[in-house]
Amino acid sequence: MLCLLSVTPLASVNLTAWVTAITSNGAGDYDRLEVPTSTCKHAQPYPDWTVCLSDLSTRADLKLPIHRVVVNQKALLGHGKEISRFVPSGKPEANCSIVSVGLGGEVDFETGMARLGCTVFAYDPTEELQSLHAAWAAATPGVHFRAYGLGPPQNKVRYVPPPTMYGTVPSAAGTKLTLEAMIAAAERAVGKVDIVKLDCTGCEWEVMEDLMDRTPELLSRVTSQLLFEWHAVPKYDARASTFVNILDHIRSHGFSLFKSRVNLGFVTDRDQALPELVAAGWNKTDCCMELHFRKTNSEDEDEDEDEAEDEDEGKGKGKGKGKG
Repeated sequence: MLCLLSVTPLASVNLTAWVTAITSNGAGDYDRLEVPTSTCKHAQPYPDWTVCLSDLSTRADLKLPIHRVVVNQKALLGHGKEISRFVPSGKPEANCSIVSVGLGGEVDFETGMARLGCTVFAYDPTEELQSLHAAWAAATPGVHFRAYGLGPPQNKVRYVPPPTMYGTVPSAAGTKLTLEAMIAAAERAVGKVDIVKLDCTGCEWEVMEDLMDRTPELLSRVTSQLLFEWHAVPKYDARASTFVNILDHIRSHGFSLFKSRVNLGFVTDRDQALPELVAAGWNKTDCCMELHFRKTNSEDEDEDEDEAEDEDEGKGKGKGKGKG
């Protein structure tokens, strides 16, 4: 496991270097490139997402028992199969809040975090799933659902989401909110936003470009983690030319990668990754990549250094009691 690196200033990293770092899951070239990396002290994995629980407001969640549930995906979505999900049981007060964009009927992460005591502000505009999502939110304490998509202001919208196996995403005026509006709504309700999760099948590209252009300091209002899925297929508006700028922007706000995970995506989207990304080392088969970042700062470093010193002192005491 790599330790957190303190690098000032943060120089831009080229596309090949970023792809190498991402696909090696924070190993190897990450260290050589002096891209800050981070390890999480208590990561809770859900089927597709991992959250660093030890960064949240309480430690009670670390002892929460986990139980297995079975989700009949076919009954929910009309396709798929039964899937085992592992979610926390019980509900300690985690005092955290999450903005989650893109559900697709798969709400294990949001349900698990709500059971931890987090307030979840969930968004998904998919027409065929609106009643399902609304019923889930009504039955799950701590979840607030709104049937909006995510995008830039209407006059800057360029991306029209293609239909997927989940259904149709409307693109008319009034069907989308900006990320700034979603974060502001959560802040008004609970005072802060700890985690932002984006899984919006391509909207991430123009949303992040708009964020850098209009509200470059918005990520500073996210206190803990960013969980993003990046779609590398042209039909989802993927743009290799802006990928480096987006990742550099995330890094400049103090976020460090603690996990990356390949998502092959729909069968029809495989073997179609952007040629520029493939040339930089991205696997052509991989439609998507989930990148999980946590905000790191000097306190994290001091804590790590204190633990290392304690370990060294402990080893020294052990040696003093040995033979000789």
